[in-house]
Amino acid sequence: MPDAMIHGHMPPFLLRNDSPADIRARVISDFKDAGAGGGLSVATAGSLAAGTGVGRMRWMMLCVQECCRYQN
Repeated sequence: MPDAMIHGHMPPFLLRNDSPADIRARVISDFKDAGAGGGLSVATAGSLAAGTGVGRMRWMMLCVQECCRYQN
């Protein structure tokens, strides 16, 4: 499936409960494993767990902005 598009990969409870370093590591790992060639839309895997703070969502977006770039 070379043209597959993956939407969402971040476990909602990891985003809510784990450290910022763990969140960054997961974003980088998933991008390297599944998205480096294109076709990965970084998001949570289906939902946000109740109680997930806006700061954690912003942190995940910052990690994506800094660490996930497709090469032209």
